[in-house]
Amino acid sequence: MSDAFEQLLSDLRRQLERMRARPQQDQPPAVGVGQALDGKVKTAMAADGRLLGMVLDPAVLRMDERDLARVIVAAVNQAWAARQGLDEPTAAVAGMDPAVLQRQLSQLQDKGLDAMRRFTDGMQAVLDKVDARVPQ
Repeated sequence: MSDAFEQLLSDLRRQLERMRARPQQDQPPAVGVGQALDGKVKTAMAADGRLLGMVLDPAVLRMDERDLARVIVAAVNQAWAARQGLDEPTAAVAGMDPAVLQRQLSQLQDKGLDAMRRFTDGMQAVLDKVDARVPQ
């Protein structure tokens, strides 16, 4: 099981490295547009990530401030994804830094293998004690 787990993590590392090396395919649009609450909140984002503008329907100004904040964040995130040329879930994945993911994966692999070694060493110690007590 340890070998299979280590192989899986090694495969993930290689895949992340390929992602880092892959050039960008298409140019994203110059401006991304997002909207939320059936178009009552609209946002536009420049290619460099600056928020170009926001339009709020007067009806949303009567909303609870936390709910309004969530709606605005959703519209901004949609505009960000659109300027990447992606749908929002795909943009969230694309926005991840493969180098950071690779570093975290390496740390996870090291911790997992260390935990597995401690577990197997502990189990071997228990088996050794049982074996020592059983008459032969």
